[in-house]
Amino acid sequence: QPLCPSCRSTDLELLDLSGRGTLKTFTIITVAPPDMAARGYGPEQPYCTGVVSLAEGCDVVARIEGLNLSDPESIRIGTEMKAGFLHQGEAEELDTVLTFEPA
Repeated sequence: QPLCPSCRSTDLELLDLSGRGTLKTFTIITVAPPDMAARGYGPEQPYCTGVVSLAEGCDVVARIEGLNLSDPESIRIGTEMKAGFLHQGEAEELDTVLTFEPA
């Protein structure tokens, strides 16, 4: 059940967010958990997860797309990011994942 991390209230409201923010931190994952390995991720095809600080003031953990993962030194904290969605699979197996990419 969703709850406020500060006061533990479950009386929450939905807000529209701009989907814009800045990259706060990231990690490049080469040892994939089983579900990601089944999709082809691993040492030869890593993926990136990170924290994006949204313009509205909250932080979001999401997949990070559109970066050169073979050159981690080129990835800059503070990069402007925009939200998107990655759709994987088909029919009952369809999975939608929140992503961010450079704006």
